[in-house]
Amino acid sequence: MQPNSEYATFRAGLLLSGWIAASVTLEHQGEKLDLRAYVKEIDDGFGIGQQSAAEKGVRNIGVDGRAQISEQFFFDGEASWQQNLETDAIRNTARAQIRYENNGLTAATGLVHASDEFSDAETLESNLAEVSIAKKLGKITLRAGGSFELSDAARTIKLPMVWNCLRSMKLPVARFWILL
Repeated sequence: MQPNSEYATFRAGLLLSGWIAASVTLEHQGEKLDLRAYVKEIDDGFGIGQQSAAEKGVRNIGVDGRAQISEQFFFDGEASWQQNLETDAIRNTARAQIRYENNGLTAATGLVHASDEFSDAETLESNLAEVSIAKKLGKITLRAGGSFELSDAARTIKLPMVWNCLRSMKLPVARFWILL
């Protein structure tokens, strides 16, 4: 188990109070199992613009992991709780996925749950199914995948239904993604 923690304060000008950023992470990396648990908080006024706008003013608590079930099957999962420090809005998410890999073919299917709870007591919820497939053919990889709502329409703010089809080609210097 590898623990990691960071704590920083930021004061602007002659202000007597300041803002903080803190994180604690525990990680385990094994032959067939990787796990990570974290707590992270960045006050909205912290820093001089180097933080992602999506992370400022947010407290996150979560776990994620990957496990090799057999030679070709893998499980990926994550769960998180996120609080907006200004509005007290809450987002809960959970994701689970089973992946098959064999001879350049990767296929995956999974479920995603997200719920948004706002300070005015409004709650939005989405339950999505995800599917994807990719096949490596020499230097070219063909990919297709998407997600779809299991009930009516996706109702959370950031979980729309998505479908895509891509092909990529590995070149000596870089990788390019070409949308079909």
